Amino acid sequence: GKRPLPPRTDGWAPSTSAAFSVLLSVALISALVNGIWDCDESMNYWEPMHFMQYGYGLQTWEYSPQYGLRSYFYIGIHVAMGKLAQFTASNKMEVFYFVRGMLGFLCAASTTYLYSAVLVAYNNRVAKYMFVFMTLSTGIFISSTSFLPSTFAMYCLTIALAAWLKQNFGLAEVAVAAAAILGWPFAALVGVPIAVDIVLKKGIPYAIKYGILSLVLFLVPSLVLDTHYYGKMTLAVWNIVDYNVISKNLHGGSELYGVEPWYFYIMNCFLNFNAVLLLALGAGGMIVMTFLTGSSKITLRAGDMGLAFAHISGFYIWFSYMSSIPHKEERFIFPVYPQLCFAAALCLHLVRDFLSPMDKSTAEWRHGVRKLLFFAIFAAFAILSVSRTSAMIVNYGAPLKIYREFEDLPALGNKIPETVCVGKEWYRFATHYFLPPRFRLGFIKSDFGGQLPQYFPTGPNATRIIQPNFNDHNKEEPSRYINVEYCDYVVDLE
Repeated sequence: GKRPLPPRTDGWAPSTSAAFSVLLSVALISALVNGIWDCDESMNYWEPMHFMQYGYGLQTWEYSPQYGLRSYFYIGIHVAMGKLAQFTASNKMEVFYFVRGMLGFLCAASTTYLYSAVLVAYNNRVAKYMFVFMTLSTGIFISSTSFLPSTFAMYCLTIALAAWLKQNFGLAEVAVAAAAILGWPFAALVGVPIAVDIVLKKGIPYAIKYGILSLVLFLVPSLVLDTHYYGKMTLAVWNIVDYNVISKNLHGGSELYGVEPWYFYIMNCFLNFNAVLLLALGAGGMIVMTFLTGSSKITLRAGDMGLAFAHISGFYIWFSYMSSIPHKEERFIFPVYPQLCFAAALCLHLVRDFLSPMDKSTAEWRHGVRKLLFFAIFAAFAILSVSRTSAMIVNYGAPLKIYREFEDLPALGNKIPETVCVGKEWYRFATHYFLPPRFRLGFIKSDFGGQLPQYFPTGPNATRIIQPNFNDHNKEEPSRYINVEYCDYVVDLE
C-alpha cells in the first residue's frame, strides 16, 4: 500500500467535503444573484441556447454559416442542462437559474478538486489560504456562474492544474484539451508548462496517446456537430484562431470592439481580488527569494522550488499574453482566476515562513509583525471583496430585476407577439429566458453605431441559412431597427 504521509506541522485546514460545501454554497448564491456582465454572454450563448431549446432566439454574426465562429457542441452541453430543467420548471426563467446552478456546481467541484490537490502536493496552510481567496473573491463569484467559454475554460484549467499537482498527467492533458477545444483555443497556453512536464516525466508517446484521446473526445464531436449545424465542413475552434490571429488584418480582428492599455488587467483584477492580486504577482519573486535564503522547509511535499514556479507559471503566461493583446475584456482573464488564488496562497505561505523566527533574539518581533500583517491582509481582502460583490449586485442588478417583471404582466388582448423594445440599453437585455413566449425583442435606433443581432431563421435546418445583412466588420446594419410606434414596451433609462 501507499506510505503514510509525514505528520502535519502546518496547522488545521477544512476537510475536502467541508470545503466543497462552502464553495458550492457561494456558487449557488452567485447563480441566484449574479448579473450578466457581458453582452456576449446573453447574445452569443444564452440566445443561441434559447433558440436550440425553444425554436427562436437572437443570432449574432458569429453564428452565420459564412463565419462559423461559435461551436454548437459547447452550446449543446448547456442545452442538455436546460432540457433537464424543463422536467420540473414552470417557466423559462427557472430553466435559466437551474442551468446557472449547474454551472455553479461545476465551479465548486473543480475548485474543490484543486483544494484537495494543494493539500497533498503542498500543505494545509497553502490550501487553506487558497480556499479563503476562492470563497470570498469577487472574481470567482462573478465568473463561476457565467455562461461563457472563458468560464468553461476556467473549470477545465482548474481541473488540469489539480490533476498535475496529483501527478495524474493523463487527466491534466485531457482537461487542457477540453479547455482549448470546447472552451477557448487560446487557453492551451496555460497548459504549456503541464505539457513540458508531461514530456519530461512521461515521454512523448504518453503525451501523444492522451493527445489522440483528447481529439477523439472533443475535436471529432465538435467537427461533426458544427458541420451538421452550419451545413458545411466547419470547425469553430479553428475559425476563432483564424479570425483573431491568422487573417485578422482582412477584417480588423477583435480590435474593432475596443482597445485597452497594457495595465487594464492589473486594474481589473485589483478590483476583483485586491490584495490577493499583489500576492499572486509577487509569488514568482517570493519563490526565488525563498530558494536563495532557504527560509521555507515545508513548501512542497513532492518537489522543489523549480516545480513550484512551474505550477504558477500558467497564470503568468496567461496574464502576460492577455495584457499584450490590444483588445481586452474582463472575461478574458477568467480562465486563470483559481490559479491566481493558488499563486497568492503560495506567496503568502512563503512570506509567513520568511517572517518565522530564525533565532530567539528576533522571535518576538517577527511573530508580532507576522500576526499583524496577516490580520491586515485577510481583513482588507474580506472587507473589500464582500463590499465589491455586494455593490455590484445591489447597484447593477436592475436589468435582471426589470426583465423578471414581464413574467407577471397581463397579456395585451389578443396581440401576439408583444414587442419589447431596447435602444441604447440593448446590451443589458436579460435574454429571452426572462420573456414569456408571447414576447419578442425589437431594436430602436440609438447612439450605438455597431452591428446588432437578428432573429435566427425559422424552419428546418435554420442554422444553415445564411441570412443577409451580417458582416464581420462590426458595421451598423440599419435593417435591425423598427419604428418605436411598433413597440408595446420600451426598456431604457430615459
